[in-house]
Amino acid sequence: MNPDFRVAVRLSVMRALWGEVSVDVRAVVVRPTGPAAFRIEFYLHGDCVANFIESASIIEGLTMADFPPETDISHDIIRLDEPGKIPVGEDGLLVFKRREYERC
Repeated sequence: MNPDFRVAVRLSVMRALWGEVSVDVRAVVVRPTGPAAFRIEFYLHGDCVANFIESASIIEGLTMADFPPETDISHDIIRLDEPGKIPVGEDGLLVFKRREYERC
């Protein structure tokens, strides 16, 4: 993913998240899947995946509106309870991460 495309992707997803992030969303990572393709990964805490499906589709749709039709955009909703580490990796772009406190 070239640097200009990375910036455009990150800004687009950030804008699409406004008003759609619930308290159960731990993080949002964008992962490239090709030269003009990426997947939005939503990491959620608890058994709320079914409740987030509509929001994930809205976020994906708002993001799609910012790119040409040939851009392949998809999403995945992943349950990852605290304190599990968010797997950003070298290729992932961390777009959102909620504040999590260390348990004493």
